[in-house]
Amino acid sequence: MPRNLPTMEHDGFCLLDAADPAEGIAPGALAYLQFQLGFVDQNGKPFTHHQSLWVVITAQRGKYWLGTLLEAPFLFLNDENELLSIGTELPFLPAHVAELLHEADLGPNERKLARRPAQRRWAA
Repeated sequence: MPRNLPTMEHDGFCLLDAADPAEGIAPGALAYLQFQLGFVDQNGKPFTHHQSLWVVITAQRGKYWLGTLLEAPFLFLNDENELLSIGTELPFLPAHVAELLHEADLGPNERKLARRPAQRRWAA
């Protein structure tokens, strides 16, 4: 069972609810999740940035879904622990899915990416 969803306070990022959540979530599909990322600028002033990233859906655990990041944010959250690196597993809710590509609609390259196992599991 994954721990709770990521939070700005604990993880430095969180997931945002989609304006019109996609339906039909299933393992093997690709989901587009909206993130709010926390950063500190050169002067030590905190700021946030929004970015959407693709994950491959791997499983459902209770009310949570798990997905593995297929890309990383172009601004890095924390270079030391790379919480949002490619291959990291994240929990999310259906409300976070802005867009969905079903496995049957994926091309060969996307299918290959979707079959890669998570490199870093979300800590319980």
